[in-house]
Amino acid sequence: MPRVDVVVTMTTPPMLFVIGAILQRLRGERHFIWVMDLFPEAFVDVGIFKAKSLVTRLLYRIADRAYARADGVITIGECMRSRLQGRGIPEHKLHVVENWADGKSIFPIARRRSGPLVLMYSGNMGLSHDIDTLLFAIEALKSDPRFEFRFVGSGVGQTRIREWCQQKGLDNVTFLPYCSREQLAVSLSEADIGLVTQRTECAGSVVPSKVYGLLAAGRPILYIGPQATTPSAIIRRFQCGWQVECGDGPGLVRLLEGLQAERDSIPSAGVRARDAFLKNYDMPQAASRLCSVLGAELGATEQVPVA
Repeated sequence: MPRVDVVVTMTTPPMLFVIGAILQRLRGERHFIWVMDLFPEAFVDVGIFKAKSLVTRLLYRIADRAYARADGVITIGECMRSRLQGRGIPEHKLHVVENWADGKSIFPIARRRSGPLVLMYSGNMGLSHDIDTLLFAIEALKSDPRFEFRFVGSGVGQTRIREWCQQKGLDNVTFLPYCSREQLAVSLSEADIGLVTQRTECAGSVVPSKVYGLLAAGRPILYIGPQATTPSAIIRRFQCGWQVECGDGPGLVRLLEGLQAERDSIPSAGVRARDAFLKNYDMPQAASRLCSVLGAELGATEQVPVA
């Protein structure tokens, strides 16, 4: 590689930032770690790694040394920043640059709001997502034609939901394959409410990025997950959705029945979602925040070379 001013390494694949740390040490280049998922925490939180195993302790040690030596650590949420602070990473090195979506390719599309209330989960559903709370509501509302649960995408979580619905003989759930990026705005706009879930254990080690696509599409968010997380903070700040704690299936059912009874309030929450997106989470604002952290100016005549 030619010499650069700034090296930015991400956390996918896990531990990639070790390469950045080596370049920083050997060539004196500034190094920023852009954290999308915390490793090995994310593996520990979902039970893949044991917290006290030799491998896990070794990975923590390698990661902590890289974080400590980096010129900056970019996190995608305050909840993630808090977890790194708890690891002893110096506060002055930690920066928050939340994720974003492209508001030109994902935008609200009006549709006729008749028929059942459509609650859509779009994207991958993996090990870090809460499923049981959602299953409680699906079964509780199985005989109520006013609700439809729709899952677009795949993942081990969705496979489990599909098999569970087949065993129970439920017909209030629809499964669809991934749509193309070009059709994402159309797909998301078919929902009345977008679903986002996260296991309590994964607070801060993972920050659900599908929040920003839903905001871009002007759809309110129903978040099943812990309150002390970034999606919950966005919902509270902009009044663009609702939050339910993991395990509170009865509370989720009551919320859905209340929303169905007052369906006219749902589109206004979607309008607030799109407004919040345009002011805070569209690509230009997020890119500007990222460049600011890296010491570059977006659109400047002379930009800082970044690898």
